[in-house]
Amino acid sequence: MPLFKFTGLLIRTLSKPVANAIKRRAVEKPTFRARCAAFAQLYHRVEVTLTMRLMGHEARSVKPLSEAQAVSAGADVLGEGIVFAFAAAVLLAENYRSIQSEQAKREAVEARFEEQQQRIQELEDAFTSLRADTLRLMVASGGKFSAQQIQEREQAEHQRQDHLVHRGEHHPVTLWNRFSLWLSPPSSPPPLLPS
Repeated sequence: MPLFKFTGLLIRTLSKPVANAIKRRAVEKPTFRARCAAFAQLYHRVEVTLTMRLMGHEARSVKPLSEAQAVSAGADVLGEGIVFAFAAAVLLAENYRSIQSEQAKREAVEARFEEQQQRIQELEDAFTSLRADTLRLMVASGGKFSAQQIQEREQAEHQRQDHLVHRGEHHPVTLWNRFSLWLSPPSSPPPLLPS
């Protein structure tokens, strides 16, 4: 970024001498002298007419510039136009670079968010699988857990699943909703070991 700004400053600084050189060479060519003079005369007429109207007077006739003044004024307008074109090009390039940079940052944040969402979903799936495995192990434990404990665990798991479905229907799935849902324990978890 500092290199880009330095380049822009260098271009703006060099544009004035370049514009002056173009202006000097352009004035030497007869066809360009004629065009410069015509443009300067038109510019002078419009400027004087607008100035007079703004002051409340009627501009009936505008005295034309001499040929030397017209050529000089036309060349000055050309030089200023070249400087303005360079400055505008540098500003447009800086604006484009800034937009691209912001878009790249936004895309990186969105990609990171998608990765986090996918990771959260993977963790939720793993957590659900672990809870189901725990219930299967309780059933297969060979009497270490009572039927009431297993039934309470099944009810708690059904309530948790209903809560997940209910919450997903009424609330948008956001990072915070998923995180708080993942942290929330079932309403009344049964003890894992028999008493």
